[in-house]
Amino acid sequence: MNNFDGALNLYPEICIDNFSSSVLFSRKIRCFILTHFHDDHMKNLEDHRFYTILKQNMDIVKFYCSPVTKDFISICNKYNHLTDVCHEISIDTPFIVHISNKETVTVSFSGSGHCPGSIMVFIEGSRGNVLFTGDFRLPANTVSCLSVFKGTFDNADKKQLKSVDNLYIDMTFFKNKVPYIPSREESSKALIDFLKSFLNFDIKTDFTKLVYLKTSARIGYEYIYQEINRVTGYKIHVNDLIYKLYEKLPQIQNILTSDPYETPIHCCIYENRKRDLAKTDLMTSGLNSKAEKASYENLSKKVDSSKPIIPCVLDYDDEKSFKKPLKVNAVKVILSAMWFTDNPGINKIMVEYRPNQKELESPAYKPYKSIYRLCFSFHSSLEEIIDFVNTLKPKKMYCIALPESTTENTVNKYFYDSNQNFVGFHKNNENKTNFKHEDSSTRNALIKKSNNLKNKILVIKKRKSFEIFESKNSQHDSSNESSDDNNASTDNDSLKFDDSDNDEISFNKKKIKS
Repeated sequence: MNNFDGALNLYPEICIDNFSSSVLFSRKIRCFILTHFHDDHMKNLEDHRFYTILKQNMDIVKFYCSPVTKDFISICNKYNHLTDVCHEISIDTPFIVHISNKETVTVSFSGSGHCPGSIMVFIEGSRGNVLFTGDFRLPANTVSCLSVFKGTFDNADKKQLKSVDNLYIDMTFFKNKVPYIPSREESSKALIDFLKSFLNFDIKTDFTKLVYLKTSARIGYEYIYQEINRVTGYKIHVNDLIYKLYEKLPQIQNILTSDPYETPIHCCIYENRKRDLAKTDLMTSGLNSKAEKASYENLSKKVDSSKPIIPCVLDYDDEKSFKKPLKVNAVKVILSAMWFTDNPGINKIMVEYRPNQKELESPAYKPYKSIYRLCFSFHSSLEEIIDFVNTLKPKKMYCIALPESTTENTVNKYFYDSNQNFVGFHKNNENKTNFKHEDSSTRNALIKKSNNLKNKILVIKKRKSFEIFESKNSQHDSSNESSDDNNASTDNDSLKFDDSDNDEISFNKKKIKS
């Protein structure tokens, strides 16, 4: 979860992944950047006052993102009013940002490996160089190959990396007891091995065995979709909202379907569907008529009454739906690394999970014969984080996301000495584990099937973990840094703000002198 407040200490005129009201009306900010299209980085992005500020001050204040992220913005009714004020910048294409009428910085985007369109932001200026990773996952030993860090974009000398004064980094899985997290390729292979053992790929219609994938975000699972389709030939059923989201990525949309009976593999289940409509409401926000909204919300419009009832066509608001016996064998696979990192010691990529009695009665579990958990992550592992930081050797480091059980101060102690000099990752706690991960053969995916149910099911209870970390949460607070005010530009630019509180876009040109 993103904990970052948007403020860069060296360049407070640039705001990344924060669009809250307190930030929008800051007189300092000249540039907004969105790193990727995930909810926790887009809070308040839909605010029409943001559009108004950009429109009224288009020569002074800019909004940037990657081309793919702009495509997602343009598709979603909740955000598409921003399309004409959003500037897309391609990877490895340096551009100039005017942070005042006297000062400029050079900004470059680099792929972060998190999800389609996700970027890292590298800023070069007179106050120093800043790297903001956003959410990222890069394999070890690859950071020195990225063009953005080289002296020139055609410089292949790995020893001539650009310096990083301030590093803002995703530390989601900085967990000492789980140094290794399977790659997406390993996780996909584990899932496909399971599909091979559970499904009959020769069956093309009237499926009696179904697999439901539970994901934690709308985008970021494209590699798994592609591998499933490549190996099995099946498309993946998604709800109408997700299907529309890939409108401008036909290579992905072509392997998806909105017909729940076209495939035995689904990524459309209750939690995803409910979140899209009730919480984020990506598509229906901005639609005017009830008929327009109904066309999106009627997710079961393609259900054929002659077909058997399957989990994704159940009415989850009607308890009676769950009393009807399902004539299909549906299993659920939860794609997440968090559960595995909260339960260190599991050396399987995929395990069968037995919910407790209360969970079994919930809509999230009740329709399924079996539940599995797949370790899948689009955040860097501890090993990958260590390699990334040790390669760049930043003078200062700030965490934009942290495990619940640690603090930014604790993380910094692993890389800096008592004088705050970077010394590289070092063990300062005797209880630390060895960071060598197991051979891939011992991490192989699947718990073998067994006729003995007790042997077949791995039952693991939640427990407190990562005791070597401090127990407090920490969010980076830029107010502790004096550089905020000292480095801010004080030019004569004039910003215009709309002071109305309604949702209508108005253009009251009230000036506030910076």
